[in-house]
Amino acid sequence: MVFPVSQHLYSNFAAAPSCQGFESELDAGSIFAGARSSAGGYILAGDRLLPDFQFHFLLSKADSLGNKLWTKVFPTGSSSTAYSVVPTSDGGYVVAGEVLFKPKQNSDAFLIKTDSAGEVAWGKLFFAFDVPMQDGDDAAQYAQQLFDGGFIVTGTSDSKESQRGWLLRTDSKGELIWKKNYYGADQYNSYGWTGGTTNEGGYFIAGTADVEEPLDNGVTKIVTSMWLIKTDGNGNELFNKTIKFDGPSWAFTAKGAKDGGFILCGRLEESKGAITSSLVVRLDKDGDLMWHAKSPTALVLYEYAMCNYVEEMANDDIIAGGGGLSDLEGFQSWVTRYTENGNEVAFKTVGEEASAIAFAGSILDDGGIALFGTSNYGAGLDENIWISKTCDEAFLVY
Repeated sequence: MVFPVSQHLYSNFAAAPSCQGFESELDAGSIFAGARSSAGGYILAGDRLLPDFQFHFLLSKADSLGNKLWTKVFPTGSSSTAYSVVPTSDGGYVVAGEVLFKPKQNSDAFLIKTDSAGEVAWGKLFFAFDVPMQDGDDAAQYAQQLFDGGFIVTGTSDSKESQRGWLLRTDSKGELIWKKNYYGADQYNSYGWTGGTTNEGGYFIAGTADVEEPLDNGVTKIVTSMWLIKTDGNGNELFNKTIKFDGPSWAFTAKGAKDGGFILCGRLEESKGAITSSLVVRLDKDGDLMWHAKSPTALVLYEYAMCNYVEEMANDDIIAGGGGLSDLEGFQSWVTRYTENGNEVAFKTVGEEASAIAFAGSILDDGGIALFGTSNYGAGLDENIWISKTCDEAFLVY
């Protein structure tokens, strides 16, 4: 069902004349990725918890007003989740995620190509530890189609010994061309949550790495920090950077900026086990920190906040979105606009009534901002696929 958008904090702005905002709950399920569809509307990916208490990955298509067109749940014989979906040049979609195999309960990464109706054209499994369905877990977190029709995929491998990020390149049929594994600079556990292409024809992978931090007493402690690797077109490292703050930090999504730099967003733990802030980080082309912004001013009452979506606007300002848990409102989502120098200029909350968390988003051609996520967050079988579109004047660029 589709709801009209109500106005909230900082949001006494006029809507763009050609932009129509809404909030919509499409179907049962949880959403971790979303994008504009090449044919108009939106494509979303995640999973659905079925009565047998197994998750199965899903795709859901909506029109431009948030009305459900179709939802497809893919039976895999055991639990599976989709973490990434993007349109492909032929009008279909490519989906990346993980599937669990019994009896060892280990997961492999998958890459699946569908047509425009969500029907599977082909599927591939990848396992960075080189042994399928054996000890260790592999998850594909992000996929992107390249100009030649092939794909890059980023992900994480988790074994009893270590965790590491990886990047692989396939042809247009999903056949593996090469695969690279990566650790943070100190060779501790590293997680590749996202990635993309660079202006120079290479790639990047971003996420979280455990790194050493010396203390005044000569002891070294291990700190979880945002992590970024830049590679050439063959996956060879050009730099390997960790971005440290006063507390553990995680990068959940990242985008290449027009000037060759990078924009990361995630969360920062400011009080151990108690309070986390959303975190937006701007880096230059060498991976060095330009500025960072913590939770928007209006989120000071949140005990848990995270940034899951970031995108550069046409004028170099930055849109960021995410969700969190508020003492006053419960779960809700938000969208913020920063100037190119990191100053917060607009903020809006959405999804309070639906108790929704946004995990992805997109700037739309009509100037609106779409957020994709899960309503009734944390409710298991009662979770729903959720879209919110805002058309507030403060988020538009003319």
